[in-house]
Order: sequence, then C-alpha cells, then structure tokens
Amino acid sequence: MNATPENPASAVNDDLANYAVPNPSIVPLNNGSGSKGEAVKENIATKAETLTSQMNELMDAAAIENGRFIYHKHIFKLNDLVSEMAGETGNAIPSCKISLRKNAALSVHGDRARIAQVLGNLLQNAIDHCPGSNSIIVNLEEKDQTAVCSVEDFGNGIAIDQQEKIFEKFYRVNNTSGMAHQGLGLGLYIAIEIIKQHHGKMWVLSEPGLGSTFYFSLPVSTTSP
Repeated sequence: MNATPENPASAVNDDLANYAVPNPSIVPLNNGSGSKGEAVKENIATKAETLTSQMNELMDAAAIENGRFIYHKHIFKLNDLVSEMAGETGNAIPSCKISLRKNAALSVHGDRARIAQVLGNLLQNAIDHCPGSNSIIVNLEEKDQTAVCSVEDFGNGIAIDQQEKIFEKFYRVNNTSGMAHQGLGLGLYIAIEIIKQHHGKMWVLSEPGLGSTFYFSLPVSTTSP
C-alpha cells in the first residue's frame, strides 16, 4: 500500500480487514493440541486489541475534526508522567531498552491523559519502526521556559520527502522495502492536534539509516501542582 493512499477510506478498510477477528464459537480451539488452541486464542486476543485501538483512533480523529475532542486540563508534573511512561513501556517490552537520559522537574498546564496518549504514541512508533535496534532514548529538558520532550530511536529513519507529511491524517511511512507500516496513519495526526491544543509544537529530525527523534514542546507552568 502506498504511504499516501488516494482513497484513505479504502486504506482504512484494507487495514482493518487484516485484523478481522474470527468468531471464537467457530474456531477449533481444542483439536487435539492444547498449545495450538492457546496460540489461536492469543492470536484472537491480539487482533481484538489492535482492532479496538484502531477504532479508538478513528473516533478520536472524528472528534478532533468535529471540535468535540474533550480535554480536562490542570497543572501536573510532566517529568513524573515521562518517567512513568518510559518505565511502563520498558517493563511491558523487556527486549526494548528505554533509557531516560534527562528528566528535568517541569510542570505544565494540560490534560495529563492526552499528553500520555502523545508520548505513548511516540514510544510505540519508536518500537515498531526500528527492527534490529532495541535502544530508545527519552529526554525531557527546559529550553526558554518551554518543556521539550524527545523520543529517539536508531531504526531505519524517515526519508526527507516523507518527513513533511507524517503528521497528515492517514499518512503511513514507507519502510526501506517500500512497504507502508501497519496502522491507520492516525497516531501522529492525533498527537500533533493534541499538542496544538496545549499551545505547543511537534516536529521530527531524522536521517535515513540512522533513526529518528520526535519532539514535542509545551509551555512550562510557573505554578506548582
């Protein structure tokens, strides 16, 4: 599939079809091999989880377009959130080493759950897009009264002509073989829209073959939570 499908709806339908969940009532879970039955059930569970995640992305994108994406903003410690997300992701995927190099004590005014959604997307992208590399670096620094968070991977990187498009809705980055990565191409679109609603910015620096670093910035709050 092309990275920028001419018919986004068709691309979505094709991708969701890949995760069609069989009806457990008609799947032969116990056909003489208990391990095979367990594998089938695990496969169904994985597909169901992926389908649920993608449906949530579609609903989020629709809510953003309709101006109905809800935010519950308050002052919170961004460094605590960054530490939690890096630790939880690393524990969930032991094969991937996530290093928190810098984590400045910074508070921001925003929706903690939405910012967690942004950071979670960046971490998941780093994991998905860097096969063969198991190292991810996370940083949180203050620059000119702005909190700047970055997620760096050492994967395939992103071609220059694609870097300007990756935040567009339904855009999916091609890998080195020319195939588009799995997913609906909504994660980064949703992420940058969330950051915009927090008066922040989001960008990427990448070099093909060397990896990518995604950044987002938020105004630092001068009030303690």
